[in-house]
This record gives sequence, C-alpha cells and structure tokens, in this order.
Amino acid sequence: MNRGYILIETLICLVAMSFFTISLSAIAQVLTKLPEIQFISQLDVFKLQIEQLLTLSFNHKIEDSQFCFDLDIRRFCIITDANRIVKTPGYEILLDDVSEVQWGIVENEFSIRGVYDQNPFTVVIRIN
Repeated sequence: MNRGYILIETLICLVAMSFFTISLSAIAQVLTKLPEIQFISQLDVFKLQIEQLLTLSFNHKIEDSQFCFDLDIRRFCIITDANRIVKTPGYEILLDDVSEVQWGIVENEFSIRGVYDQNPFTVVIRIN
C-alpha cells in the first residue's frame, strides 16, 4: 500500500523538477541576451555638467587661472583647488583627482585640458 503513494510522490517530484529545469533554462536564455552594462565615469558626468553650464551662460572670461562666466544674474568661476575642479561661489566639486589643468577660449570654443586619474583628457565645448 505504501508503494502506490511513493510512486505518486515520485511522479509529482519529477514533474516539479522538469518545470524547475525549464524555468531555469528560460531565465538563462534571457540573461545571456541582455546587453552589457556600461558604467559612466566621473569624467563623463563632468563633461555633461560643463556643457550644460556653458550652454546657458554668457560673458566667458579666463582670469587668474580660473574660468568665469555669468549665469542668470550670478557670476560663477571654475577653479582648480587641491587636485579638484571646483565651481564657485560655494564649493561644488565637478571633477576630482585632476592635475595639469589648462583653460582656453578660442573664438566660440571653450576647452579644458588636463590629466584625470593619470590619463590625459580634453573637453571642447562650443559657447555662445
């Protein structure tokens, strides 16, 4: 009499295992088709911030190794301080671990050159 119950339990277990195996294979197929995740670096965020600031600003000048501009009714400056690029007034850190920063304005293009995380970088943005 116990043999009948054991047979039914074994069949139920086999059906459950087959559903589990099918589910796992479907999940594995979906995961292999996902695109790779691309991470955004601090330099990419810095480029976006600078571009956003400069598209809305005017009266751009380089004075005393700092880049200054007007935004709305306030005057802002971007300076280097202790291996950081910082927006003032205040102390908003735009990029950390930089060195050898050089600012430049040629006609309607603003450029920043320097070394970030031991790799050289250049950011060029058209300004109005």
